Amino acid sequence: MELTITSDLLLDLAEHFASLPLLVIGGEAALANAFDADTTFQPTDIRERDNARVSVIDSPNPASFATGLLPAPPDRDLLRRHLLTAATALQPDGLLIIAGANAEGGKTAIKDAEELFGPPTWNGYREKHRLAMFRGPRCLLRRGPRKPGSHREHGRISASIRRLAHSGCRHRRASLLVTNLMLAQGYSWKTCRFQ
Repeated sequence: MELTITSDLLLDLAEHFASLPLLVIGGEAALANAFDADTTFQPTDIRERDNARVSVIDSPNPASFATGLLPAPPDRDLLRRHLLTAATALQPDGLLIIAGANAEGGKTAIKDAEELFGPPTWNGYREKHRLAMFRGPRCLLRRGPRKPGSHREHGRISASIRRLAHSGCRHRRASLLVTNLMLAQGYSWKTCRFQ
């Protein structure tokens, strides 16, 4: 099966920079099938499950992959969901490789990834596609066992988080921390604003 341009670009970068175990988040099964060993595929489209010849999962275990490949989808909400999945699934200094067509939000995908992972270690442009590599997330709170009342007070954000959120949060890391705390409490990405 022939690969899309995005998958082909990801494959090219992965052959030079990826470490195992490898997670392919979304995209087409043909990309995951291009790798021989220790590759896992998390499909977005249920139809891609049947085409996969590698391990297929619904949600990865935290900090269990050295490299993540993310063909950026045109839907920004789906992209952000994939970025959060990558941030939790990658090992602390794991590598995330993103590729996306300019016409389908490739530039926006890299900007959103910067919010979670910090500046890219490498970025480029090839065949009307944006490419970038990031090292493990900078400020993302890893999910762990939730203690009763640790961040919630009667269904609302705790007072300290609320103060940070309303103070303007001009510092990028503080803004990201507040956002991740809000997301961990069940708020949608749309209610969390980046400054």
